[in-house]
Amino acid sequence: MEIKILSFFILPLCRRKRNNLLSLMKVNGGACESLDNVVQEVSSYYSDLLITSSPTNFDEILTSISSNMTVEMHAKLVKPISEAENKKAIFSMSPSKTPEFDA
Repeated sequence: MEIKILSFFILPLCRRKRNNLLSLMKVNGGACESLDNVVQEVSSYYSDLLITSSPTNFDEILTSISSNMTVEMHAKLVKPISEAENKKAIFSMSPSKTPEFDA
């Protein structure tokens, strides 16, 4: 009985303690130790990773990509949503759940 209680209450606390981030090495070699500095460093890292610094030659790249979308496909995508489609989508959701954030 004691082992079950120990594993239920104590082990999650130990696991939570292990998952804390105490410091982070910056790109320039310095260390971030405050939470604000860590958040700023992580944000800037992923911003730099996902955003190009000097975009060029878009036309050259885009001309080499073939379009697989037909006129019919495009027409289906841009047509207004009917009331029946909207009702079907709303009633297909679970009544006890709210829609989740769509990032």
